[in-house]
Amino acid sequence: CLNFDPRRPAGDQVILFSCGGRADGGGLVADSQEFAFEQGEASQQLSPLTEDGGVCLVADGAKLASAACDSGDDKQFFSLG
Repeated sequence: CLNFDPRRPAGDQVILFSCGGRADGGGLVADSQEFAFEQGEASQQLSPLTEDGGVCLVADGAKLASAACDSGDDKQFFSLG
């Protein structure tokens, strides 16, 4: 599961953790864990719904980071399957 928290310092805003709901153990999903998804697309940008398409996840070495969405940035496209 992924979570995006813009309140955290840059470079540490994307959190990857075991699925099972919100990280507090309550079993609910936070809005920051929901990403737009286009079924059938081979690769796509991942933008948290809370950010209205303005922020996308980006591959940053061995971790995930965030940046302004840029359709020309290959590091912002992910293959899911």
